[in-house]
Amino acid sequence: MLLLKLPAFLLGVYMMYWSLPLANIFLCIKAWKLVGPRNDIYQWCHFLVNAFRTKFRKYGSNDLYRGAPCIYLSNHRSWSDFFMDAYLTEGRGQLMSRMAVVYVFPMFMIPVTWVRGCICFKRGSIADKQKFNAWIDNCVKASPVPGICLFPEGHRSRAPHSLPLKRGMLHYAYSRNMPVQVQLLLQNHTR
Repeated sequence: MLLLKLPAFLLGVYMMYWSLPLANIFLCIKAWKLVGPRNDIYQWCHFLVNAFRTKFRKYGSNDLYRGAPCIYLSNHRSWSDFFMDAYLTEGRGQLMSRMAVVYVFPMFMIPVTWVRGCICFKRGSIADKQKFNAWIDNCVKASPVPGICLFPEGHRSRAPHSLPLKRGMLHYAYSRNMPVQVQLLLQNHTR
């Protein structure tokens, strides 16, 4: 069964690797627009949602929080969560990612980080939390994207239950009086 999934996974990884250059080639990202607001992250995610023919169904009555800067908490079950979560937040949250992802997917992580759509950090214990939080404050202020989208479990898990949450960014949100919105992706693999 795993062998049958391998070609689809490799195609998905290939698409993710080349997704930003492809989105630019197909004019989905307005790279020529040098003046005025742009949301390259949302345009990139919109391109990938269309390329993979992803469909979403909303459950519940709450809408996306569009007010002041917000922290969006998402579960992390698949490699595709990056673009799906950013798409569902309408590109309103900078993705938080560990630095190792830059080394695995440099073709899109370097440009996404450059346009301030992703905050890349070194995973591990943080010696000076105040300094780290001030650094995040500066990243948020410098970005055209008003919020942060992160995975509070800390890493991807296919377990049928949630993992213990990492509390650092929840403390950050509380100390900054930032609203927090939870969004969950439930994936249906049957067609």
